[in-house]
Amino acid sequence: MTAVMFIVVALQIWVLSRAVSHAVSPVEAWTAFGASQLAGIVSLLPLGIGAADGSLAALLRRMGTTFEQGTVVAILVRAVMTLPMGLVAVLCYLYLQRLGSGTEQCRGKLAR
Repeated sequence: MTAVMFIVVALQIWVLSRAVSHAVSPVEAWTAFGASQLAGIVSLLPLGIGAADGSLAALLRRMGTTFEQGTVVAILVRAVMTLPMGLVAVLCYLYLQRLGSGTEQCRGKLAR
């Protein structure tokens, strides 16, 4: 399953980079993604914010895009990957908040 996710994300990066520049191949997109995720993990920052994005932009620069194009791709990748997860998290939080009022009543009964 992990390999499938890496392939899907590499294809996302490749498609986004092709929208900005035609300089990156699918293999280079996969390599850039893997290396940028490693940089994000090593940085110990939540979701690798900053480190993963900056390294992705720098790696795409080394692979033929301009730094500006690489930065745009890194921002778009962050938006495509993080925003949907954030929206789902907010929806789950709101759903659990609605369930929480019933949970409080159950705790009160158990405490007696």
